[in-house]
Amino acid sequence: MSGSFTSRNKGLRYLRDIHDSIARREGGDNALTGTHNRKQAVGELWGKLMSEGFRTSPHDFVAEGDKVVVLSTRELGGVATEGADVLTFNDDGKLVTFETLGDTTQVDRVFAK
Repeated sequence: MSGSFTSRNKGLRYLRDIHDSIARREGGDNALTGTHNRKQAVGELWGKLMSEGFRTSPHDFVAEGDKVVVLSTRELGGVATEGADVLTFNDDGKLVTFETLGDTTQVDRVFAK
């Protein structure tokens, strides 16, 4: 199986665990900055990130109540940075908010306004 086929299938599987009304917050000062509402908009955001070679490697998880903080190494444009994602889940276990925190310098450069 090719890597793209495998990645696409994993992405489709993860979409089932996302609530339709998800709110994805992207920080920084770039073309992606802001809140992306609903599955379609979030999927489009992820597509834009992946089109520039974005990769993430989670390495630590902290869970408390309905929130999970994921610490990860991110790579974009050949530059690696550390960051955190704060995920909030509803009572049905569906992801309802996803906020990215960390240094946005690389994203600001790659996705300049």
